[in-house]
Amino acid sequence: MRLYLQAVRARTTSDMAVYQRDVESMVREWRAHNFFYLIHVFRSRTKDVDLELSQPWYRELFCRVVSFFYFW
Repeated sequence: MRLYLQAVRARTTSDMAVYQRDVESMVREWRAHNFFYLIHVFRSRTKDVDLELSQPWYRELFCRVVSFFYFW
């Protein structure tokens, strides 16, 4: 995931969210989506990752906790 995000960052402009957000934050969000998709929870919403620029604090905290349980 990290290598992919770094490769995307290298090919984007600085005004895009993938360039402005911390790589670890995006990895945590991606892993949280993967975890819920894997256990068949909110599959219609977790099939895609929307790496938005600003996230509320509670969503960031939630991604930190949930991504811990995804070991891929």
